[in-house]
Amino acid sequence: MRFSLSSEQQLLAQSAEQWARQQSDHGFARAAVAGKAVPFGDLWGQIAELGWLGLTVPEEAGGSGGSLVDACIVAEALARHLVPVPYVGNAVIAAAGLRTLGADQGLLADLAAGSRRFSVVLGDDLDWPPSSDTGLAWEWTEGDALLVPDDGGLSARSDLEARPFETVDLIGSTARVSQLPVRPERSGAAVDGFLAAARVGVSALLLGVMDGALQRTVGYAKNRRQFGRAIGSFQAVQHLCAEMLVDTEAARSALYGAAWAGEHSPPAQAATAAATAKAWCASAAVRVCETAMQVHGGIGMTWECDMHLYLRASHLARAAFGSRSADFDLIANALFARREGLR
Repeated sequence: MRFSLSSEQQLLAQSAEQWARQQSDHGFARAAVAGKAVPFGDLWGQIAELGWLGLTVPEEAGGSGGSLVDACIVAEALARHLVPVPYVGNAVIAAAGLRTLGADQGLLADLAAGSRRFSVVLGDDLDWPPSSDTGLAWEWTEGDALLVPDDGGLSARSDLEARPFETVDLIGSTARVSQLPVRPERSGAAVDGFLAAARVGVSALLLGVMDGALQRTVGYAKNRRQFGRAIGSFQAVQHLCAEMLVDTEAARSALYGAAWAGEHSPPAQAATAAATAKAWCASAAVRVCETAMQVHGGIGMTWECDMHLYLRASHLARAAFGSRSADFDLIANALFARREGLR
């Protein structure tokens, strides 16, 4: 099957790239790392006004009724430029949870309008659902409503204490949550659909991170001169950049294939495609970011170079909603089940 973005999606990608690049030029990522004030409210308001928060929210709930592919396009652009906003956690993951697991549909309207932000609470190992009375709010910001499982699906809690929790990622913020209600583990098509969307969202973030590292590295290799020549003219550097490109484009194919499957394939197939995308993107993002640091040479290991910000982001995101081993287990179980069905 041949897959390509529609003309409307190509325009969305151009708009998201232009907007994200403008925010990058303002240095908001570095400001967030340094603990300086970032106009978060203005950024969030602009994203809401552009309609990006409601891309996966049905029209009857105040959204645009778009697709998961649309949201991934925006998520990729924002991650590529390290824009410090919790877009994936809200527009992809929270929206999927509120839409599929059962919740007050008025919350979806609040999310699409940008009047309320949400943070899904994961387990201590960043898996879902949390299995104890403590957990971690992923892509959390001050004032977020915490989405936790309850008997009817998901509930938005504002009465739980959330304390900032330091992680390897210096841009994406996380919070420690305690006194969670412990619920029995759930399963079924709705849960499969939610986890598939969550893995796709995280994969979009990882793709943006590796593509940002790749683009900056290629630009550096074109301009950095050594022995009287741009280092990009050396075959060894070209090979490294080529390997980064192969990893990134393979990740792009896996991601958008999984995003399409999330809305056009049966839940079990969508879950397998999402786990495949997440497993590949999780490994590829770290490889690409590490290679980017290698091409940058000594400057790549310094605080002033942004490569460590990309690498840090890739390490945290790869653990969200299940480790690589959990993704591989899901893929293997699906293959074994299919093989048994053929007998």
